[in-house]
Amino acid sequence: MGLDDVKSNFHAIKSSRVIAFEKKVDLLVTQLKTLDALYLSDTSEVTLEESQEARLLYNQIENYLNIDDYVLCS
Repeated sequence: MGLDDVKSNFHAIKSSRVIAFEKKVDLLVTQLKTLDALYLSDTSEVTLEESQEARLLYNQIENYLNIDDYVLCS
């Protein structure tokens, strides 16, 4: 899954009128985990630009969910 896929998923989930907010949270937490695993972990082999773009997207999703204090469990 690429950054464009995660961006597309975020915008589709966010704008959906048929998905309950609780389900949106579940789906978007999955997107956060994907970004973390593929782009933000110490073992990720991505460019600095990809890492920065992933961090920005991660922050946008986090802000949408207003979960700054939420702890993701692995």
